[in-house]
Amino acid sequence: MLTLPGWAFLNSYNIIVLALLLYFNEWNRQKTRQILSFRRLLHALLLTMLGDSLSRLPNDLPQFILSAHISNFMVYALDPICYCCIIAYIEACANLERPSFFTRFLWRPLAAVNLLLLLFNVLFHVPLFYYLKGSSYHRGILYTHRAVVMLSLCIAMEGFIFVHRKDFQKSYFLPLALFPLLSLFFGILQVIFLGASFQYMGLTLSCLLLFIYIQNRDINEDYLTGVLNRRGFYSTLDYAIKDRRSRILAVIMLDLDKFKLINDRFGHQAGDQALIDLSLILRACFRRTDTIGRFGGDEFCVLVPLKETTELEAILQRLREGVAQFNEARSRPYLLEISLGAAVYSPARWHDVDSFLGHVDALLYEEKERHHALP
Repeated sequence: MLTLPGWAFLNSYNIIVLALLLYFNEWNRQKTRQILSFRRLLHALLLTMLGDSLSRLPNDLPQFILSAHISNFMVYALDPICYCCIIAYIEACANLERPSFFTRFLWRPLAAVNLLLLLFNVLFHVPLFYYLKGSSYHRGILYTHRAVVMLSLCIAMEGFIFVHRKDFQKSYFLPLALFPLLSLFFGILQVIFLGASFQYMGLTLSCLLLFIYIQNRDINEDYLTGVLNRRGFYSTLDYAIKDRRSRILAVIMLDLDKFKLINDRFGHQAGDQALIDLSLILRACFRRTDTIGRFGGDEFCVLVPLKETTELEAILQRLREGVAQFNEARSRPYLLEISLGAAVYSPARWHDVDSFLGHVDALLYEEKERHHALP
């Protein structure tokens, strides 16, 4: 019977999970800084795990000696680079325009010093990080010191996330805060126990959490406003129509009047802020059971389950009042004006999502035309 050591099971699990995350992440064709930094993190971890696996092959066999030397060097060289990728991803989630002090003066110098010491270890056979004795590798004189520095920087990374907590979307903070904590916990296990890749197991688990709670959500989330994008809203509406369970469903479609004027007069940054302001008004006016989506440009849609069809007019009035209150506050140099189209879904009249949304869009267009006709 074939028996495999414990490290082989752990490494195989980590490699399979990382490869699947990389595969599914490729489905998102957007080229945002956040998505690209997550891909770089997955690539770095996958290469490190492959190197760690090759370095553990039997060194007493001649055909494995060279691969073990190369793989050990690769693991120790890539290790701090993985953490550089982590902090780059965190900075991308915080929308920091430039690399932070943390990156420029801690992680990048650490990676450079680590590489110099590693080259000294290999070229001059000084057992700083590791050395070969018999048929296996052993920890060098600086292994524990290196581990303490890495774990200390994980604590510093947690502090960095806490300091910048207001720069993240609310849904991002918890999974990001867990990242260095898991790395710290499994890193301590790595120092205590020999023969297993606990550290990389922690990093793999952290990446899995990031994919579930941030990356996968971003596939259906509008990057600017945080509401659902067109794809996410369409899927939600399609599912709701197919699974109505006797509920009354209404869709409200709205867009900003004179949005181009805001862009032309105050700049595109003000235009983006106007869209964010409108999304915040929608969040304040609707319930958690309602679904808000940005359908494209300055156009938003809201899916509203109703108990009675008569509720719809009161909901529309509440939305208009929310916009009026925003304008009365005069917190921006511009005013928001909206056009609305709304309808209650009827399976006898519309057989699919496209025909229903087309009808609501036509109602929106009619109101927009009336607004344009006003002096």
